[in-house]
Amino acid sequence: MLLVNNYILAILCCAYCCICWGSWANTQKMVAAKKWSFELFYWDLTIGLFLTATLAALTLGSLGHDGRTFFEDLAAMDWSSIRYALLGGIVWNFGNIFLTAAIAVAGMSIGFPVGGGLAWIGGIIFNYLLITLSGQAYPGNPFLLWTGVVIIIIAIFMCGKIYGNISAGKSSTPKKGIFLAVVAGLAIMFFYGLVVKSIDPLYIAGGTGTLSPYTGVFFFAVGILVSTPIFNTFAMKYPVQGEKVTMKDYFGGDIRTHLTGILGGLIWMSGMAISFMGAGAANPAIAYALSNASPVVAMIWGIFIWKEFSGASRGTVRLITAMFLLFIAGLVCVTLSVERVKTVTGTVKDDAGEASKPRVIVMTDGEVDDRCSMIRFLLHTNEVEVMAIIQTNSVFQGRGWSSEQWIEKQLDAYEQVHPNLIVHDPAYPSADELRKKLFIGDEDSTHLGVDRLASLRVPGMKPVIDPSEWPDTPGSDRIVEVLLEDDPRKVYIQAWGGGNTAARAFQKLKTRYPEAYERAVKKAVMYNIWYQDGAGHYIETFHPDVTMLVSFHFSGSWDYGSQRYTDGFAEKYLHRGHGPLAALYPQQYISEGDSPAFLYTLGNGLRGYEDPAWGGWGGQFFKVEGLRNVYRDVDRGSYQRWVEVANRDFEARLQWCVADKFQDANHRPLIHVRDGLAKEVKAGETVVLEAEVTDRDPLNIDMLWSEYSALYEQLGIDKDDFAEMASLRYPKYTSLWWQYKEAGTYKGYINLTAVDRNKAVFVAPQVDKPETLHLILEATDKGAPALTTFARVIVTVLPADKEK
Repeated sequence: MLLVNNYILAILCCAYCCICWGSWANTQKMVAAKKWSFELFYWDLTIGLFLTATLAALTLGSLGHDGRTFFEDLAAMDWSSIRYALLGGIVWNFGNIFLTAAIAVAGMSIGFPVGGGLAWIGGIIFNYLLITLSGQAYPGNPFLLWTGVVIIIIAIFMCGKIYGNISAGKSSTPKKGIFLAVVAGLAIMFFYGLVVKSIDPLYIAGGTGTLSPYTGVFFFAVGILVSTPIFNTFAMKYPVQGEKVTMKDYFGGDIRTHLTGILGGLIWMSGMAISFMGAGAANPAIAYALSNASPVVAMIWGIFIWKEFSGASRGTVRLITAMFLLFIAGLVCVTLSVERVKTVTGTVKDDAGEASKPRVIVMTDGEVDDRCSMIRFLLHTNEVEVMAIIQTNSVFQGRGWSSEQWIEKQLDAYEQVHPNLIVHDPAYPSADELRKKLFIGDEDSTHLGVDRLASLRVPGMKPVIDPSEWPDTPGSDRIVEVLLEDDPRKVYIQAWGGGNTAARAFQKLKTRYPEAYERAVKKAVMYNIWYQDGAGHYIETFHPDVTMLVSFHFSGSWDYGSQRYTDGFAEKYLHRGHGPLAALYPQQYISEGDSPAFLYTLGNGLRGYEDPAWGGWGGQFFKVEGLRNVYRDVDRGSYQRWVEVANRDFEARLQWCVADKFQDANHRPLIHVRDGLAKEVKAGETVVLEAEVTDRDPLNIDMLWSEYSALYEQLGIDKDDFAEMASLRYPKYTSLWWQYKEAGTYKGYINLTAVDRNKAVFVAPQVDKPETLHLILEATDKGAPALTTFARVIVTVLPADKEK
């Protein structure tokens, strides 16, 4: 689907919605001049609303690369999500018929400020209560919020006074127009929160359902479509003014009149669709506040275009001016009261999410542990941009295994669980997308060039191969194609087996594309699980601009036998009831010697892939002296410290394979560091680290009860009583700040003091030259399995006598 991820563009989307919602009633005014009652107009309005929502779903909701398409969303939807969107449409429709009647009786300048204004402040209050009653803090300034609400209420009262003044001595009763507008506002106030509740929280913050924005808008329109025959038939039978009308009258209207009503629906619903396109980036609270400022737009139309206050007394004109200014002041206060929420690329992200996903190319020799690693990799494809999966060979698998089509079988199984995976993160690519990225590389055993003693093959040895006479392969050509793209981002090439396919690609770039060669190879970061053929030393020597990472300590932390303590993991979490992809895992315990290569690139908040020396799930590396861009891993511990959290993450993703509802599985917490992920301070300065942690999942009462039941049963407290008190006594997550000393240039420890749950302070140490400190916030939830998210803040400490 197409979503807006830029904050300024998202605000413009909301402004567009505000204009549409304040302008659609002009079409009603246009047909009213032809003696076309609002009840007849409303049939065409409904048609326009539904057609526009459907068109938006089939176009904007089915194009682009963000999240699920409309049809994928239909396959993944459930009733609990649909009913909120339908109910939102029904509630809105009930209120909007009253608003349309109020406009017919009292005009846009009165119906909108009263009805729309009440809906505006009522929706704000309703959404505020939803936030606070769920135990969350309002994301902004409550004083500004309530100031804006009070100002808008005053403006609404002034609107009633104005209506009374201009209606004095007229046959129509002021009370009727006001009453209709009040009923409209009291109903409409609930619709936006209901529709947002139907939206998947991975698209727009605030929902717990599984619909994308466009699917939510579509079912909202369905709610309008099915309820209009009920509401509008009643309105036709009991008109608020004029004579009764019938469907015969409706079908007697001319084409232009019908098209005008349909245009009104198009205007309103296009605003709705565009608003939801940017609601994730703007924050739904800001989107609601801006979009529902439509009374201001309607007043402009009513006052200046339709001249609804022509002939009003001087005192009434002053009231109109004051009312208009008060509405604008209330809008400003409400909008400024909401703190902007950071979001990235179509999903609700935090500092663990990357604005630009790492671009990865996997080369695999098809060994048994490769097949294990590939299953975990497929379950992490939501966090990377897969450019290619290339089947190659190695000194251990000389002819490769592409003939067995083992990856194809895994992709077939992945396709079966994909509808569930996108419920938990819509960023998962489809199986067809991944199939298009599957290539055959070099499986010629004569191109290996070395023996099987890979663990003894260290950086800096003499190259023994020359790929200049080798034939191109689809895999090597794909590497060339990706590196030649006009995209400055790094490309993380992973050699789970041999690297000869990459060696041929670099050689081809150098000889056939000399003008682009340097730019292309400087983008390549190649993570090698040992040097399993002669490519490593060849690339070091003849393509020194390629960044080469060599992993030795995957052995003893991730490969065969390293995690024997996970015996039974496969039987419990893979082979028993976790779907067809998990069932293909060929080992009984975690045996994935190649997983560190892609774990290195994951956006888990540690940002390890930004610099080999920073460290992360894929290990920590140091630069090899005498070689321009070659790094090797520091020790086994740089992997083992992350194994447990990585495996719990894997366990959760296996749950996603079979959980067709978001709430039926666990998801990692979200972290946002308030002052950013980089700081520059002077020695002796007090530094404050503060973050916001959000857990989208409910507290796991079953897990807590299994842990603490013995204690509480002694006190006579049963599980139901425990559940009532648990939310107050047990937080949904634990967090702590700690210093990742090995990653920073400062060699000492700092006195990092916890102040609050997610807040810590320290005094910057004395330094003689600029030094860096790597400080990690680690947040672990109470789910099953417990999941951990990280955020890395890099603090550069300057000597006290130097300016920042």
